[in-house]
Amino acid sequence: MGIRAWAAILVLGSIFVLFPVTEWLRHALGLPGYAAGMEYALASPMLLRAFSVLTAGIVEETLFRGYAVTRLLQLSGSLVVAVISSSVVFAALHLPVWGPGPSLGFLIGSIAMTTFFAWRRDLMAMIIAHIAIDTWGLIMTPQVSERWT
Repeated sequence: MGIRAWAAILVLGSIFVLFPVTEWLRHALGLPGYAAGMEYALASPMLLRAFSVLTAGIVEETLFRGYAVTRLLQLSGSLVVAVISSSVVFAALHLPVWGPGPSLGFLIGSIAMTTFFAWRRDLMAMIIAHIAIDTWGLIMTPQVSERWT
């Protein structure tokens, strides 16, 4: 399967499986939603949001998957340690803007996505998927509504 096919599987899995599961968990735990992060993001002009989506996809995937997972695996000898450590840091860095509810979703999503990376070692599929997912969330469906609370 090619890069585009793997990226499409990651995007569809994130939107139609991971997001609903993490939203269910967030609600069950009584954690706040995406409203604060969405309001912060939507305060930026569309061009800045588009630039942010593009750079986040490239930089975050290169740092948290391409470099961190590979290096942590070398250092620890444990794929589990590498995946969990990278994912925890990824989610923690999103906490100040997005809050605990979305960051829990980012943690779970990151574990799933990082596990895919560890299996396939396909950084380009990860970058494409990240950009597409962020485009869906921050550009294509930018309205703040009841579903973000």
